[in-house]
Amino acid sequence: MGNRIHFIVNPISGRKGRRRRHLDAFVERLREAGHHVLVEYTQGPKDATRLAREAVEAGAAWLGVAGGDGTVHEAVEGLGDADIPIFVIPCGTENVVAKYLGIRLNAARLWAIHKANRVRVFRLMRANGRKVLFSCGLGLDGAVIQAISARRKGHISYWTYVVPMVSAFLRFRSADVIVTVDGKDIYSGPGLVLIGKVPRYALGMKALWRADPADEWIDVAVFPRRRSFLLVWDAIRVLIHPKWRSSNTVYAKGKTLRVTTDTPMPVQIDGELAGESPVEVELTDRRVRFVSSPMGPMGRAVAGPPTDA
Repeated sequence: MGNRIHFIVNPISGRKGRRRRHLDAFVERLREAGHHVLVEYTQGPKDATRLAREAVEAGAAWLGVAGGDGTVHEAVEGLGDADIPIFVIPCGTENVVAKYLGIRLNAARLWAIHKANRVRVFRLMRANGRKVLFSCGLGLDGAVIQAISARRKGHISYWTYVVPMVSAFLRFRSADVIVTVDGKDIYSGPGLVLIGKVPRYALGMKALWRADPADEWIDVAVFPRRRSFLLVWDAIRVLIHPKWRSSNTVYAKGKTLRVTTDTPMPVQIDGELAGESPVEVELTDRRVRFVSSPMGPMGRAVAGPPTDA
């Protein structure tokens, strides 16, 4: 007898034709295998949270989320303490989580990943009372997200980033920050501060190159630049290889982290605008399981029973 499977689909994420073709083929194959599959669409902010909560209440064996990182974040919020795994179907712009897990929008590959029966565990953080799945940042990335949020209407693509990114680059000037890890100040001065649990960042940069989503640490990297044009050079170096990063880069691991600034700076959490500094980050005991490719490009897949083949 098959499982009950719920899919949450963000209809404004990704190219509609391609998303529907591969998602529909995957869903149909699951139904042919005897599973009861329900597909529901979000209609606005926080809908994925509500639909994930309803899936848990209905007894779903696992949850498919077709959308970008923001939709995945919302779905995690709706799981509560439930231990059902999430299968991310990448339909957004950057898809940090899906790429880390080795998942691509291809029906045949989605089916192969389902059959492989592997998961990776993510241990959640909390920043200023909000759950954080993979990333929290202050500085230029927060300024870019702030600019995009002011202009966003519907689906975004890489082109959506161009105008706000250029605007943010031209106007950005870093405040002075103090980064405190486990009660000890590790950095004071201007810079971009990235905090998270996943090595991968935007455009494939391994900005937190030592991060592991399942370990007991919060990773933080500080790129000490006042103006944005120097951060471009930092980004290029990290994109090529983390070992080629600037010697001024500060990297640390800890259990608690606090960032204060002399003037407010925008903060992003999992690619969404999340207010302004200061920010306090801590590791939580909450763990979320994600279906993973056994040959994922980053990290080792962990054996487990996310699905019934």
